[in-house]
Amino acid sequence: MDTRPEPGLVKWSANPNHDTFLHLNILHRVVSLYEPSSTGENTRFPFKQVSKHEEIPPLNTYDWSPTVPGLVAIGTNSGVVNLLRVDDGSNAYLELMPRFHRHCQAVAFSTQAKLAVGLDRVRNDQCLYVWDVNRLSGLDPAVPGFPSDASLDQPALRLEPSVSVSSIKFFEDNPNTLVVGIKAQGLRIHDLRDPSGAVINFQTKCNNNLAIDYANQNYFASSPLDQPTVMIWDRRAGSRTDVRTDSAVQVRAYVEAADAGDVPWGSVLQLNGILHTLDTSRPDKSSFVRSLRYCRDHAGMLGILSRTGQLKVVKATAEFAASEYERCTGPELLRVRKSHEMDPTYLDPSRKNKDDIVSFDWATLSSPALRPRMVILRASGKFELMEKPVFTAHHTSAMIPWTVPHRGLEGNANDLGNRQYHSLVRLEQPHHTDMLGPLLVENVLAGGMVFGGENRKLMKRAVRSAMTPQESRVDLIMDSMAGKATLPGSFAESPAVAEKLRALRTHSLTANATTITLPTSTGSDYHRVHAHLHESLRAMSLSTNRNGPPSSREVHENLVEVTMNPAGLPKEAQCVVDHTKYLRAQEMYLFDYNANKKIASEDPWLQNLWEWLAGKLSIDLADIAPPPPFDTLHMLVPTNGLPDCPPMREGAESAAVDGGMISHPLVLDYLGVYNIWANDLGRKSSCRLYDSNAADPDAAMWERCLGQVAKKQRLPRFEGTPTKWPHHRQVCLAMCQWGHASVEEADDQLSASERLFAAHTRATAQALFRGDAEGAIQILKTASSEHPELLFVSLALQLIKRGDLDMAKQQLDFDERVASKTDPYLRAISSLIATGDWATIVDQDALPLRDRVFVAVRYFGDDQLGNWLKEQVSLAVDKGDVDGVVLTGVSDRLVDIFSKYVEKFGDYQTATLVLSICSPRYIDDHRCKAWRNAYRAYLQRNRAFYSRAKFEVESTKKSKRDGQPIIKPPFRQIALRCIYCDAEVALHGQHAMGPMGPMGINQSNPLMGTSISAGISCWSCGRHLPRCVVCLEVIGIPRSERLEVAADHETRLAGRFPTFCLKCEHVLHLDHAREWFARHVECPVPECRCRCNFRANPELNYH
Repeated sequence: MDTRPEPGLVKWSANPNHDTFLHLNILHRVVSLYEPSSTGENTRFPFKQVSKHEEIPPLNTYDWSPTVPGLVAIGTNSGVVNLLRVDDGSNAYLELMPRFHRHCQAVAFSTQAKLAVGLDRVRNDQCLYVWDVNRLSGLDPAVPGFPSDASLDQPALRLEPSVSVSSIKFFEDNPNTLVVGIKAQGLRIHDLRDPSGAVINFQTKCNNNLAIDYANQNYFASSPLDQPTVMIWDRRAGSRTDVRTDSAVQVRAYVEAADAGDVPWGSVLQLNGILHTLDTSRPDKSSFVRSLRYCRDHAGMLGILSRTGQLKVVKATAEFAASEYERCTGPELLRVRKSHEMDPTYLDPSRKNKDDIVSFDWATLSSPALRPRMVILRASGKFELMEKPVFTAHHTSAMIPWTVPHRGLEGNANDLGNRQYHSLVRLEQPHHTDMLGPLLVENVLAGGMVFGGENRKLMKRAVRSAMTPQESRVDLIMDSMAGKATLPGSFAESPAVAEKLRALRTHSLTANATTITLPTSTGSDYHRVHAHLHESLRAMSLSTNRNGPPSSREVHENLVEVTMNPAGLPKEAQCVVDHTKYLRAQEMYLFDYNANKKIASEDPWLQNLWEWLAGKLSIDLADIAPPPPFDTLHMLVPTNGLPDCPPMREGAESAAVDGGMISHPLVLDYLGVYNIWANDLGRKSSCRLYDSNAADPDAAMWERCLGQVAKKQRLPRFEGTPTKWPHHRQVCLAMCQWGHASVEEADDQLSASERLFAAHTRATAQALFRGDAEGAIQILKTASSEHPELLFVSLALQLIKRGDLDMAKQQLDFDERVASKTDPYLRAISSLIATGDWATIVDQDALPLRDRVFVAVRYFGDDQLGNWLKEQVSLAVDKGDVDGVVLTGVSDRLVDIFSKYVEKFGDYQTATLVLSICSPRYIDDHRCKAWRNAYRAYLQRNRAFYSRAKFEVESTKKSKRDGQPIIKPPFRQIALRCIYCDAEVALHGQHAMGPMGPMGINQSNPLMGTSISAGISCWSCGRHLPRCVVCLEVIGIPRSERLEVAADHETRLAGRFPTFCLKCEHVLHLDHAREWFARHVECPVPECRCRCNFRANPELNYH
């Protein structure tokens, strides 16, 4: 045997019941026995040392007994063979002496306790010794060393005189047969039982590195020393006479190839050029085969290791497939089916020699179902376990379409927005498991528990579980963009989509920034959530405003964008994000505004939108602070009288009940602050006038009409800044408060542990906005027990209440520039104390828009208010800010806002529902119709038929004007018609029966009238109902099979009903349809390509 590198050699036990491997360290002359742990993956290969044998002689060759786990044979340069006991740490050994000293070049154990020793050539002696070591097969693991009578004096057989034996291997299916490599002559197969000593000869120079395919022992491989060639042989080619008389197709093909000189006789596959031969980074320019190893669990799988560290796996199969009923007894040609480079970096110029593979062996596994693994030894002395790539990956890839299935996904693969999309063909049960069974098993077995008896039992149970048909589909595609983080428990436990989105948002914020817990939002704690999100997003540095709190719009955009891109989320989370509109529709996200608040509760801004529309029907005017007079220095001092605006709990919907927003000739339903102040009825103004032909009313008429509305709504008079339009301001202030809970109600919903700093500052600020200075002071006094820093603000407000504005600024040192940069309400209070200017409050975009509008309407002059409102409407339209509903109401301006909002977030569902309140009754815009059609199509293709029908019915009712709906009701979608003449069955009986029958049908058939009356035949054309495309029997008549004896009750019922495909119009019995579409998607008619059972999003459980 040629010289070996320092790290030595590695060999796995041939016994599958012993998961151990040997390491022979040639430099230190130590044999170590290792045991791997339960896992067997590329990246993890833990093992432990069981024992070791020290001070072994310098070895030239070796072998490990397949039947005695602790017996190893070492061949030396002197010809002496040492038998080592390696499993007990005793360092015991026996010596087998040849007659003449010469190199021992090969040793091999058989499964029947025989040891063959191949020696170098010498005159007057045989060179193949066969020893009987049966007495060593009973070694007791508990007794160290060898027994006293274990000495072996003479070999049982001596063969092959005066030749050089270079390699030996025993066949395991016949332990008395072995193949021997003879230097410069060829290969010989000996049967030790043959007294005549007859052998089978194959002439070749490939007489080294013999390896037998133990999974199909007709084949064995060998290689020469001077060429990078591997030859595979077939032992059935021994007798040429018998082979040439064999009539099998495979044998005749082999004989023709051998006679033509394509292969030497006995060889069935010659691998030339399979190894890399040139490597400029090494002094040795040629590559020779170092070792050959066949995998014991997979037939034809050969591992080849070269001196350059190249490790290649070749899978060889028969060139001609044998018939199922024909068994070939002669040699068969082989072909290479697959080959794999196990370490493709062996030619890397930057690779160091210590990373070369110097030895390997296949791991003996318990089942061929497991993916083949091999243990390798690198020049650095490191062990690794490699897995051969699995063929089922190619099997499954054949089911993946190579073209992009729909538009919008073409482009650069590195672009997340344009990444190409491939998925497996959707197979129905039970074919799903049958077709994808190999891949299902591989997913269970890959890198799993492969070593250890108990782990093998678990593995078998896992395989059986994977192959058991499941009700739900198994996603077999690995999404490289999906995250592997564990989702919070609240995600799986929450049935509502809002709770799931809130859990995902918390998960994303926690993973990307810091630990942030978003509070549960309800209808009354919108501002508390808003303030908390301010602080959270500021801590994450998501805000673009570094001089103060982020604007309300920025907080909303950053909040929604957390779940806008599902990349990085686990698959179950991506499903929720991708189908939010569908899940909301399933929860009846429609025209019940109070229900919509709960369904969209994860987004406080959408909650605010629905609150403005819905509100509450109860109005409590008690405990209302009176309004202050307009005075720069005493603007917070309350006066007697009615307040200028109570904390209204109405909404736009409840305000419009019983004509509450109608004053002849104006219909002001669902209008906003800007519409009221600007006297704007929208582009379709005639629809908001009782007399559509009347001219638009002037400003004076608007003021009179709004005065009537204020009386209907029981609104208090406006007393504040001087104005020409007090009734305008009355109604505008009421609109700002629509859906707003009172401060007391909001505070009552906070427990003692939930009284956050932001909640107190919010309540204080809103009290100041209403003019309730005393209430604001009391709130701060109460909060100062938990937050002492608020006592300072309370003192300042008390000084201002007494009129000492300058003292509050000078002695308490209030400055707008040092106002709070985290809490928008505390910043507003501080700015007001420091400047006394309400404009500073209005310009703080961190505050919710309705609070800023409330302050502007209350304190701005007429011209200033008009300009500011116009500017804010333009900004809301430009940014798509849904808070702008308080300005625009449900009008044409809101369509412009939603246009940008849909462009940003894609939520055309909310836009459609909100605008359907007034479109097309008061709004005539093509975008509303486009969003409506898109939403209807979305529900239809996701099979949300009930939700789609409910939406159409309710939106049609919303479009009524003067009792008549503007949207035309959808046509009747269910009717019984003849598929031949399209006559409607409901019209039967309206036509007179003449002598020729209905429509002139010939009544020569006496059963025609009966079949028409029974509904089996058409009353118009006389054709009977179509046939079931599965059983080909006419629908509606008694079936040939007896359904009453069916075991399944549902089958007995379903067999009486037909079912139609609305696309291809083919008909089936209902029980036949269930059976067919449980396995298939396409129509049963062969020439029809209709995908009757197509499901756009199978991850959504439609049933």
